This record gives sequence, structure tokens and C-alpha cells, in this order.
Amino acid sequence: MAMEDTRQNLVDHLTDLRRAILTALTALLLATAAGYYLAPTAMEIIKRPLPPMNLVFFGPFDGFYLHLRLAVILGIVLSFPAVTACLFWFVGPGMTEKERRIAPYAVVSALLLFAAGACYALLVVLPLLMSFLLSFSTPELLPFVAAEEYLTFTLSFLVYSGLAFNIPLLIVVLSVLDILSPAQITRHRRWCVASLLSLTLFFSPGGDLFTQALMALPLYLLFELAVLLAKYVVDRRINTRGDENE
Repeated sequence: MAMEDTRQNLVDHLTDLRRAILTALTALLLATAAGYYLAPTAMEIIKRPLPPMNLVFFGPFDGFYLHLRLAVILGIVLSFPAVTACLFWFVGPGMTEKERRIAPYAVVSALLLFAAGACYALLVVLPLLMSFLLSFSTPELLPFVAAEEYLTFTLSFLVYSGLAFNIPLLIVVLSVLDILSPAQITRHRRWCVASLLSLTLFFSPGGDLFTQALMALPLYLLFELAVLLAKYVVDRRINTRGDENE
């Protein structure tokens, strides 16, 4: 009887997994189809950090490939909420009550922080970085920016910046899950800040100190905010437990 129950549970899990994968793939395909029509608008937004100039491509299929690649990227972005919902629908029953309670807030916060980091990089850092990099042009050395290379560089920069803005959220989540305490962070604050600021060397490939400072300032402020929020969460939990014991 136990073997039959195990087999039935395995079949149910595989059925749920197939349903989640099919739903996620359907959402991705629909979002990619929408992204195909939104690709020209997205390309215009991505070009804003550049001075007025045209991007170039060299092969007959490069333009179509670039358009299709941007459509797929937009599809991944647009379908991410649906894909995440499918993931939680499948793994939710195996999560603890605390994890299920924290997960929605963590996902929404991660998306907002990622979007904030990407927008900050696109609107503030990248224009200054492009101005610095293209300032090395001369009458004998004219810049012709390839669309494929520029898209790869810009999207990588936006992804890195969005992930960097999520580092403070990781501190809060680890504190809520009792993996990392605010006291440990405070005790090793110098090392944490030094590690955080050293990431700006990775997230700001321009090499100039001004661009690095533009990346370091919001990361440091978010780090301090995360430490304060983690302390608040831990202190509130301790006070709640004390009230329950009384």
C-alpha cells in the first residue's frame, strides 16, 4: 500500500511539474511574441545613453538576429512574473510556513530593486560612461558602434546593476531566516563595506572614479538601509516572543 501511495505521489508531482513547465513556456512564447513588436521601442530606449549616432551591423542577417534576440529578452522579462508564479505553485507545498510567508515579499522586492538598479544604470551611469568611452575618438579614429556589441554590453551592465541592487535584500532575507544576524554584519561592517564597494570595479567597466562613485553611493545607502531593516525585523521578533512568554 505504501509503495502504491509513493508511486501515486510521484505521478502527481510529475503531472504538476509538466503543467507548470507548459504554463511557463506558454507565457514565455506569448511574451516573446509581444516582445517582437516592442523590440524597436526597446532599442530606442537602450540607445539613449549614446550621443546622436547610428548603430551599425555588418552581416545581412545581423539586423534580423538582433531584433529576434531583443524580442526573446523582452519575452523573458515580461513573462517573469508568470514563470515565478508557476515555480511557487510547484515548490510551494514543500516550503516551510516561514518561507511561504517571506517568499512573495522577497520576490516583489527583488523585482523592484532589480528594476531600480537597471533604470539607475540606464538613465544615470551609462550616459556618463558612454560619454567617457567615446571621448577618445579623434578625426583619425571615428567611433562606429556595432549594434550587437552595444546591445550585449548594455544588457550585461543593466543585469549586473540590477543584481547589485539586490545585495541588500539578501542581507535582510538571511537575517529573517536566522542565517545571518545584524550583530554579525555590524561586527564585520568594514569588511562588508569594502567588499560591497569593490563590486563597483566589476559593475562599472569604464574605469573612471566618477562612474565608480555613482555605482558605489546607492549600493552603500541600500546596504545601510538593509542593516537597519534587518535589526528592526529581529528586534520585533524578539519583542513578540517576549510578549508571548509573558
